[in-house]
Amino acid sequence: YFGLDVPPLSDRVARIEGLIAAKIRTRDEVPVLLAGGLFSPRVAEEMKSRAQTSMQELHEQLAVLREQELNTQEERRLLYLRCFGAEKTLYYQMFSKGHLSERTYRNLTHSIELQTEGIRHEGRLPEFTLHPPSGERFEAVINRMLEKFPGLSVLVEKLRASRAARDYEVSWARFRGDSGVLEDLQGLTETEEWREDIVEEVRALYEYWNESARNRLDQTAELFPEFVSATQDRLVDRLALHAEQEAIEEKSNAGIIPHGVADVMLEEMALELKALRATQATKLAIDPRELLKKVPFFEGVPRDEFDLVAEHLKRRTAPAGDAIVKQGDGGSSLFLVARGVVRVTRQDGGIDRDIATLMAGDFFGEMTLLHGGTRTATCRAVTPCALYELRREELKSVLAHSPRMREALEQADRSRSDELRQGGSSVGSPEA
Repeated sequence: YFGLDVPPLSDRVARIEGLIAAKIRTRDEVPVLLAGGLFSPRVAEEMKSRAQTSMQELHEQLAVLREQELNTQEERRLLYLRCFGAEKTLYYQMFSKGHLSERTYRNLTHSIELQTEGIRHEGRLPEFTLHPPSGERFEAVINRMLEKFPGLSVLVEKLRASRAARDYEVSWARFRGDSGVLEDLQGLTETEEWREDIVEEVRALYEYWNESARNRLDQTAELFPEFVSATQDRLVDRLALHAEQEAIEEKSNAGIIPHGVADVMLEEMALELKALRATQATKLAIDPRELLKKVPFFEGVPRDEFDLVAEHLKRRTAPAGDAIVKQGDGGSSLFLVARGVVRVTRQDGGIDRDIATLMAGDFFGEMTLLHGGTRTATCRAVTPCALYELRREELKSVLAHSPRMREALEQADRSRSDELRQGGSSVGSPEA
């Protein structure tokens, strides 16, 4: 009476779609049967005809369902939920094969669940899922607090490098997941009768997400080729091991390989897979001498001076979006950009203004390093960045042995002081 025995609309639509897909599979098996030569063309044709008739009836049922119960808003909701479900399944497959860490997998599924709840209950996607588009991640704030304690700088750098590695892992997974959903959307026109405008809306969104993920992957590959190469090598090794596992299991089930022998082989492969699941964050740590040779700031520095400077610089990894320094904070360090892009912003009257973009070879923080005081701007990583930090306590030793660096710092200090006296807003090598 209350209709409690009637399945939800989404389940009824899914059932019909599943039956249509099954009939298509049956139809496609007909050429295989004929190729074997054991079935008469008449039997095969009857099988194909029954499948075609069933498909026509199912399409008619779906059309009636759409006309009577499925309005545009409801159909849009169902298609989004279908895509989210497919994407979540792809992430699980990546995780089960060791391509994703548990933390990355949980973050991705959490993101999907937030999107699902937003579409299901509000009819729209949330503004963000994993972290706010502006502001700092919670872990970035914690890292900034930890590095103030003596002896924790090495730990903080490891945490930041791991964050950058996870960001790459998330981008790779999203690119693969979005690509899988786009392939699924491509086949909808044959198996299901979704409204074309709704399919195009969802496809456009997934194409945008897919392209964004690809751009992040390309940025990381350009800035940290060693890390990306090591990550891809391990991916290839995992894929090969999974293929070998499947082959051994098939041979064992067929009785070709004794079960005892197969168990030992599979156990050894499982240990290899476990080792290959480890993060490659250490590949973000490049020999500072190799990086600094590419920084124009050090061009012309004699070898002995160069080695001394490199010994005193502290490596700093900045994941995309990380605030390296914040306006108003105290500081006593100079930062050199070895790889990546840094955006400099200053807040005046409650309004944030972009005042400069820094790239490899640029540096910031020279006035705070030389004179102390507070940071006058915020410097945030636009892409993953490799930086080197020179702290005030190391400055005297470095400048005593490196006239080239002393000259560069003094020139930057004079230029910046002139800008401040003139009240100009143009920033060439901005102090932060």
